[in-house]
Amino acid sequence: MDCQERNFNRSLETLIQEGTNKINVTYVFVDALSNFSEISREIGEVHVSAIRVEGCNFISDFCIWNNNDKGWKLSTYGKGIVASEKSKAAVLESPWIFGNSIYQKTGLCLSFSYLLSTDSASSLSVILMTSSNSSIWKLSGYQGQTWQTGLVSFTTNEDFKVVIVAKGKLPSNVYHAAVGNISISSKQCERSPPHSAPGFTCEGNNNFQCENGLCVDQQLLCDGDNHCVDNSDEKNCKCLSNQFPCPTGECLAADMLCDFKKGCSDRADEARCEVSCPEDKFSCAGGGCVSWSLTCDRENNCEDGTDEPPICDSLLCPLQNLSCALSKFRRCVGNKGTLASY
Repeated sequence: MDCQERNFNRSLETLIQEGTNKINVTYVFVDALSNFSEISREIGEVHVSAIRVEGCNFISDFCIWNNNDKGWKLSTYGKGIVASEKSKAAVLESPWIFGNSIYQKTGLCLSFSYLLSTDSASSLSVILMTSSNSSIWKLSGYQGQTWQTGLVSFTTNEDFKVVIVAKGKLPSNVYHAAVGNISISSKQCERSPPHSAPGFTCEGNNNFQCENGLCVDQQLLCDGDNHCVDNSDEKNCKCLSNQFPCPTGECLAADMLCDFKKGCSDRADEARCEVSCPEDKFSCAGGGCVSWSLTCDRENNCEDGTDEPPICDSLLCPLQNLSCALSKFRRCVGNKGTLASY
């Protein structure tokens, strides 16, 4: 090869996901007298955008989506459509979309905004209609007061429809579900929210499944805060996790224990406070003494487990640092390390 400039043309045909992809050229000099290694250079990049197969913003009309049963109506707030049927499901259908091999290889992503903001038995589901129908996305119960984004990927080489179904138990003048900005594109996407998978259950023994399907840590139950959004993690709580449950039913703040005052009707909060143990030991309710450093360490060192009361779930310090751990500004040093809150 000489040093003259030459042009090379190459046509590429490939299927890749949406995004930016670099173009590299690799070459070597073919010369018996030279000993050049392979050379690679970046010469450009290609920006790939997904094909918008179908969609509708539902600002002024339903586009070509089917609302035959009139269960959906345009929102008076200028965003999306709302389900207003109280006696039957509201059904929204896309037009038939022709399947092809490209969609099967790239996958398809359905994205839409949704609102499930009532405490009723409301639900919103997405059904993929082909020669056999399948549910691909579903939520039920209260999901919050703000619009959120739903995402789900699917593949098919058949002609298909996307059907969105809303159900609820509300008077006709109050909507129980809303959707908007629906788009079907030739790309893959990550499911959102995760608990929208039909039949979804939380993994692991440390998770609690809220009534709306969300998963929260078991340690967050009955702590006075709404972690489930629908507040189901605070239902049926005898006492908060940082309170002492009296056998007679009362709930006492931890600083009311052993304060020489009757808190529980049966004085259980003052029981065994007189047990004589050295100052560096904790007195077990069932008898015996253990080191303070062994309290709230997630292990039962007292035979009756009283060194691990419910309040330990919200502490990172042994029980002798209780007043420090409960204060707003605290620095506690114990067997679990240092806890600092500001």
